[in-house]
Amino acid sequence: MKKCILTVIFGLACLCIFTPSVIADSITDDLEKDLAVNSDLRTARTDLQDGKQFFRDANLNWEKYRDAYIDDTSEANLVEAKKYAKQLINQTIEVYDGYYLYLLTRIENIVGIDTETGDTLKSNIENEKIWLQTQRVDIAEADTVEEIEVVATDLNNYFAEKKPFLKKVIGIITSSRVNKALISLTDVKTRTANHIANLTELDKDTKTVASILTEYTEKLNQVNEKYILARDGFLSLSSTDTVDQDYTTHLNTLKEAKDLLLEADILRANIVTELIKIKASTVGGAGDLSATGEGSVLMSGELTTTVTSEQNTAVVVYDLAGDLAVESVGETAIESVGRKVTYSNFTQATITGTDYVILVTGTITEVTATGTGRAYLTGTGTYQNATGTSQSFDATNGVVYNIITS
Repeated sequence: MKKCILTVIFGLACLCIFTPSVIADSITDDLEKDLAVNSDLRTARTDLQDGKQFFRDANLNWEKYRDAYIDDTSEANLVEAKKYAKQLINQTIEVYDGYYLYLLTRIENIVGIDTETGDTLKSNIENEKIWLQTQRVDIAEADTVEEIEVVATDLNNYFAEKKPFLKKVIGIITSSRVNKALISLTDVKTRTANHIANLTELDKDTKTVASILTEYTEKLNQVNEKYILARDGFLSLSSTDTVDQDYTTHLNTLKEAKDLLLEADILRANIVTELIKIKASTVGGAGDLSATGEGSVLMSGELTTTVTSEQNTAVVVYDLAGDLAVESVGETAIESVGRKVTYSNFTQATITGTDYVILVTGTITEVTATGTGRAYLTGTGTYQNATGTSQSFDATNGVVYNIITS
């Protein structure tokens, strides 16, 4: 009897101390650097940390009464040993349940995991939490050393078998960081392509920035290949014998993707530099925008824009957020080619959306814009802060204007 209760419970204690601690801490490092922690996630993490401390206390009590039973195998010492063995098993269950809750909350609060994968992982975790609940019942009903041994053995076997699953979840969470960055940089690629298209229509020299964009696109494709390879590798983890080696292999692939991301980000910075060179030579101001004249206005951001014109005006729009709304007055002609939509022959058009690029060209009676974004004005005309100064400025050489509505 003594051997059973000592060997099984001690093995369980070792597993609980080391496995969740190492894995959870690795997620916490990631969290501190890359994720704005919401209250649910902070609570889950705090509860996990508290549970680990309670486990340490329970383990100390167990060791104390285990040693007392070794020295004196009296019935009184056996009762105490069983009591604290059950307490230790209960706290072990609590730590793993808290760990599962932490992973569950993390998946729910991270960008970069596709819905199907996230839902599958969450469902699997919920099933594991249900199984742990059955162990709470079993240990509560256990009275003899043999009954305690059965629960402890089941838990030890369970935790050994679940190592591939835990590594899988950690791997997917880690790979989601790369996918999150990839999504963001891909958005830059789309924006840049739209800007290049509009600047080309303005007869600007875009060869250099277009060349950088091609290299940038190739780099993002390489990142995506590495990301998919690592993600699929994590999802396929199943063997307890090779899980550590397999996990390391997929993690190294993910590190290669991260290195490529750094290279892509350098190219992104070069793209921004080239676009600045192509665009304005003068910084105009900030506030709501009001402009008039003959030429063009290139704008992007979360804006409400109204264009009033009597002749020869066209508006080209790229909807990035998918919520663009255009209301026009007059016999408006609409031409759609892919993501590009051109509006012409109107007397007035109002464009609203949370994220779009717009190019207004021709004779502009007035263009006004409110919200948050940036405008690039070229041609001959004037612009002014619609809510502040009444002074106007010559926009012949190109002007950058920050649209900021307070």
